[in-house]
Amino acid sequence: MRERGLPSINQARAERRRALIYGRVVLRAMPPHFWLWVVIGVAAFGVIYWRVAQGRLEGRKSAVMAKQRAIAVALGPKIQPFREQVEGWVRELSAEFPGEFVATGVSLSELREAPGVYLRLRLENTKTPKQIRKAAQGSLLDGFTSCLFVRPSAQPAEGVTCRLTSECQPGQLCNEWNVCGPPPRPYNMRLAYRALRCLLYTSDAADE
Repeated sequence: MRERGLPSINQARAERRRALIYGRVVLRAMPPHFWLWVVIGVAAFGVIYWRVAQGRLEGRKSAVMAKQRAIAVALGPKIQPFREQVEGWVRELSAEFPGEFVATGVSLSELREAPGVYLRLRLENTKTPKQIRKAAQGSLLDGFTSCLFVRPSAQPAEGVTCRLTSECQPGQLCNEWNVCGPPPRPYNMRLAYRALRCLLYTSDAADE
C-alpha cells in the first residue's frame, strides 16, 4: 500500500503514539508567572473570605452583647439582690445551729402550694458566695420537696426534650430532667443560676 503523506510526519506521529502508550511523554512546564498569579488569586480570595467571615462574626457578637445588656438592664436590678439575699440566707443557716424555730400561724396546706425557692448544698460548700454558686449547679429537687410541696405537673420527666429554656414554649422552663415543663414548685435555684449564667457571670467578673 502506498503511504499517504510525508514520511517524516508519519514517523513523528508513530513515535508520538508509542510515547503515549509507554508513558514517556513529557508535558511542557507551565510558565512561572502563571503559578505566581495562582498564588496571588488564592491569597486574595482568602483575605476577602476572612474579612467577610470576621464581619459576620462581629455582627453576631454585637447582637449577643446587645441582648446581654438588655437583660442586665431589665433583670439585673431584680435578680442580683434576690441572689445575694438567698446566698446570705445560706451562709446564715450554715452557721452554728441556733435551735428549732417554728413560725406561728403558718398553714401547712398553704405552704405546700405557696411559691418558694429550693437550694440544696453540702455544708462545706456554703462558706463563700463563690462556693455556693459553683455547688448550686448540682442542686436538684429531692424527696423532701416531693413530699412537702404540690407539683404543678405530675410527671416532670415527661415532655419535649430540651437543653436550654429558649427551646421551650413561653411559660415553660428546661428543668433538671432536660424536659420542657412549667416552673417547678418550689423553684430550683439551680435553674436561676443556669438560665442567667451569662448575666450572673458577667457581674461576677465585674466585681472581681
